[in-house]
Parts: sequence; structure tokens; C-alpha cells
Amino acid sequence: MKIIFLIFAVLFYVCNFTYAEINDVKCDAQIEYINQALAKREKWSVEWFDSWSKFQSGVSYGNLVDLGHFDLCVQFVHNSKDSNIDVIKGQHCMIYYRATVNASTHENDGIFDWREIGSALRERNLRLGGAVCMPASCSTTKIRQFVNETVLASADLVITNDYDQSMFCSTNEPIPFETIDIVAIIIASIFVLLLISSTTYEIYMIHKNQTPCELYSAFSIYKNGKKLFDTKRGHSKSIIHCLPGLRTLSMLQIMLGHRYEAISQLYPNINSNYFAVGGPWQNTIWSAFVNIHPIAVDTFFVLGGCLLARSILNLIEKGKLNIPKLYLHRYMRVMPVLAFLLLIIISVYKMFGIGPYYKYMTERVHVNRCKMYYWTTLLHIQNYYNPSNACIPASWYLSADFQLVLVTPLLVYPAYKYGWKFMWVFPSYIVGTVILAFTASMIHEYKTLRNLMPSDVSFQFTKDFYYATHIRCGPWLMGIMLGYTFYKLKGRKLTLNKHLIVLLWTLCIGTLIAISIGLYPLKNVENPPSQVAQALFFSLHRNSWGLAIIWIIFACEMGYDGIVGKFLELPIWRPLGRMSLSFYLVHTVYFSVQMGRWRVPNNFDDATLLHIYAGDIIVSTILASILYLTFEEPFLIVENYIYKMIEQKKVKSKSSKESV
Repeated sequence: MKIIFLIFAVLFYVCNFTYAEINDVKCDAQIEYINQALAKREKWSVEWFDSWSKFQSGVSYGNLVDLGHFDLCVQFVHNSKDSNIDVIKGQHCMIYYRATVNASTHENDGIFDWREIGSALRERNLRLGGAVCMPASCSTTKIRQFVNETVLASADLVITNDYDQSMFCSTNEPIPFETIDIVAIIIASIFVLLLISSTTYEIYMIHKNQTPCELYSAFSIYKNGKKLFDTKRGHSKSIIHCLPGLRTLSMLQIMLGHRYEAISQLYPNINSNYFAVGGPWQNTIWSAFVNIHPIAVDTFFVLGGCLLARSILNLIEKGKLNIPKLYLHRYMRVMPVLAFLLLIIISVYKMFGIGPYYKYMTERVHVNRCKMYYWTTLLHIQNYYNPSNACIPASWYLSADFQLVLVTPLLVYPAYKYGWKFMWVFPSYIVGTVILAFTASMIHEYKTLRNLMPSDVSFQFTKDFYYATHIRCGPWLMGIMLGYTFYKLKGRKLTLNKHLIVLLWTLCIGTLIAISIGLYPLKNVENPPSQVAQALFFSLHRNSWGLAIIWIIFACEMGYDGIVGKFLELPIWRPLGRMSLSFYLVHTVYFSVQMGRWRVPNNFDDATLLHIYAGDIIVSTILASILYLTFEEPFLIVENYIYKMIEQKKVKSKSSKESV
């Protein structure tokens, strides 16, 4: 305890605890009251100060942020007998600071010259973070002023202006309910009642040996759960059996990359130099595999184009293609889950926990964006309109997917009418996107990794190329061509030469490996590759990946898959493949809540992150299962039921007219 007090005494008395006049009278009085208690070494005041950050060790290794003791601060309560002071409650605030531009010239009267800290940070151009515990009565403006003029001033330090202080201050006070919160709870309760009543109804009807009404049992957990977790192999000719495996593995790869990105970019680590550009981790092959995770999205594009084209061609052949119905079905396929997540984010999301970074991870990353731009998400235009403020950043893919769905019938119908004569359109456009990507990469000096680019260039790249559907559509067009091929084959198997099969598998696996670890030589900071090499990789790797995925699907359908097909058709992939939409949407939302609740900086280490990742899979699977059983499958059943009723009415109306 004496050591703690000594640290405080040095910090506050050497730094001169007087500060400029502040308007907030209660905050001013409470701080002065705490100052007097500290001078008397009162136990409660020393415990209050114990929650503050101390200057962290390992700054030179990247330990740039100390979070203090969050719970000790926010749970701090002191009842003063002075009516002017009232109850003092703790408020935990993160403060980010750097050295002043110029060193001060005043003489130092203390034992230690605190300006040495500012001098060290100035030399390294470092931005540090620490935590202070202030009375809850203090505004964020006052807190910044107080810290600047007392704690930091004598060390030639100053708070930076590159962050919103309100996002980094937390108290233990309960968050008041708003109207939107009550609405969200009521809607969630309605769906819970639907699940309970529908499940009870179906079980009762089964017990009575009667057939349940399809509409009344639409929300039955019993029926939908059996479908979700069914691992039996389907026998329909339209089923592509390797798709669940491809979906699941792609989703897991995306989540792995998002986990690494979230921890390295959004949360403090005690060893940030380890994974910084040019650091030891970035020079490993494993980091190249993790960093290439966005390529898995192109697998989904191939699958989407293939399945949709095949379905449209079959509907055209049967004379049943209804384009408005197709669009509505695709919109409703995604909208229930997406809309519910948006509702949760703008309402009760803020109540799921507290922590040093909770407000930032939830309100800054999700809530504020969703409140302002929810409509761009619901209209599937967020990848073009204000993409930097996407509500759920990962949902840009859903916007691109829906936009491609809108244009696919316009491409598939000419293919149906003119056959292979029309196919030249697809590779021609793909070649055009490759040329455009290569040219842009050369002009703007786009790098294969976004963290190697200046922030403004990285933003332009993300907006104009990473999110842009007209640039990302190459794998989708390849999928359309594959779907057309399957349609023309009508279930027949093509006989290929064994040597050709071996060659194609060799090229496929070689391409996947080359792309997966291709970033390794391109990340060399000391001896960087030429811009031409980076532009070639940037412009070719997505379409090359798409070609490799196409061969895997084709080989599986033709019976040339071998051990790869057996692996992709494992029963375990089927449940995970069915819930891939919910899985994709919920995992980043869960990440924000989880990391926002953390109390200490992370140690960036592969073993640690893979351990966290294993937990991510379990939790995300549980959350995705809930969303699938509550929204995805029930709304699909209701939609199909409505279409059946409409068709039956049409048949009855037609038969009645014929009888007349």
C-alpha cells in the first residue's frame, strides 16, 4: 500500500495537481475532495487511484495501451458526508496521447524529469493509451482538459484529437430503456412465442397421428431442427453434393481472417510490433494464409452464380420463370435474419456488456452506423453508397450478391436462347475486369495487402475495387458458365482422359496453394516486389481461384473427385452449410461484443488466437442455429405456403371458368 501511495505522490505532486477552472461544479468539488483524501492517505482514495493506468512496460515491443483496472474503477463508490460532494462514483476513461510537438523549456524541480517520457515518444513518434478513473459527474470535455493540464503537461504529453472520447468512457450506471429497445424486446418475445406454440402444436398433432398444418408448424423447432441437423445425403439430381463442404470451409476461413483482423486492428495487444508490417508474424507462411481469407468470398460467388443459373435455365425450360418472384424470393431469403440483427444492433446491443472498448466496439463500429445507414443495408446498396459506414461491414457481400441476382436472368436468358454462341460475353467481361484491375493497381500503386497502403489509398481501393460488384463479378460469371454446362449435360457424365484429370487436379491444387501462400513473397518489406508483380497478383488471383473452385465442383459432379470429394461430402458439413448465411452475419457482431467486454490487452500469438477461434466456431454455431430456426427456415416455409395458396387459387379459378 505504501508503494501505491508513493507512486501517486510522485505523479500528482510533481505534476502539480492544480488545474484550470472548469464549469462543472460537482466534478470540480469531487476531484478536490479526492485530492485532499489522498493527501491524508485515506484507504478509499488510494484504491481509487489504484485503478488508474501506470506507465506500461514493453512500449518498444508494441505494448502501447494499458487499460487500467476497469472493474475497480466502475464499481468504485464513496459516500461523502459533505452534501456538496454527494456520492462519488467511478468513470473509466481511455486516454490516448503523444508527445507535444516541441519540448518545454521550464526547469524541473522534481527528482525525475517527466519530460523524458515525452522526449522518448517524440523520437519514436508513438501514440500511447492509458486509463484514468474520474468521477462519473465529469463530462468528457472536462476529463480531457483535466488530464491534459495536470497528468500529461509536465511530461510534455498531450491528448490526441483523433478519437471520440465519449466512445471510451464507461460507468456502471444502468442504461435507460428507449422506445426502440422495448420494440425489439416485444418483437423478440413474439418470435419466442411463435417457436413455442408452433413446436407444441406440431408435437401434439404427431401425438394424435394427424398431419400438422404446414403454416401452423412453420416455426416448429422440432421439424426445422430435424431438417437443419439432418446429415443424410440427398438423392435429387439437382443437388451438388460438395457444396456444403465448400460453403462451410469458406465460411470458416473467412471467420478465421476476421478474428485475426479484429484483434490486430481493433483491440490493443501487448506485442503489436510482432504482427506489424515487417514484423516476425507477417514474415510467416501462416500469416499469408490468414491474410488471404477474403478470397473465400469468391467461392461463394462461384456457388451463387452456378446454382442460380442452373435454376433459371430449368425454370425457362418448363415455362415457369417468374422474375419478380425470383427477386422477391432472394430478397426474403436474406431479409428476416438481416433485419432482426439490425434491430438488435440499434436497440439492446448496447446492453450486452461493458468494458474499456465496449462502446467503441459496438456503438462506433455498428450501432451509430446502423442508425444512420440501415436503409442502405436493407436496400442492398451499401457497397456503393457510403461503403465506409456499412452497418455490418461483412454484409457488403450480401449487397453484391443481390445485385448479381438482379442481372443474372438478363444474362442467362440469351444463353438459353443462343446457346454457346452467347458464351463469349462472359470471358470477355472477365478479361475486361482483369485489365481494369491491373491498370488501376499500376496507377494507384495498390498493394496486395491493404495495411501496406496509405489510409486514403486503402479506402479508395476498398470502395472502388473490393466492394465494387462490377469488379468482383468474375467468379460469379464463371459460376453461370458452370451452371449452364450442368444444364446442358442433363445429369450425364463426361468421360475424360485420366491424364487430363490428373493434370487438371494438379493445376487446381497448385493454384489454390499458390494463391493461399502467394502473399508470403509479396509482403517482403525490406526487399519489396515490383509493382508489376503486385498488380498481376491483384488482378489475377480472384479469377484464378474461381477457376480452381469450378474444377472442384465439376470433378465432384462427374465422379472424378476422389479423396477431395469424400472430404467435401462429409455429413458434418451439411448442417453448417445450411446455416452459413446466419453464421456469416452473426460472427462479426459476436466478435464486437466479446472483445468489447475484455478487460486486459491481448497477447497476439497463434496458439492463443486459434484457441479463441475454436470458441468462436462453437458460439457462432449456436447463435447461427438460433437465427436459422427462428427466421431462415420458418420464413422460407411461410413463403412457399403463400405461393402454394396462390397457385391453388389460380387452378380453381381456371377450372371454374372452364366448367362455365
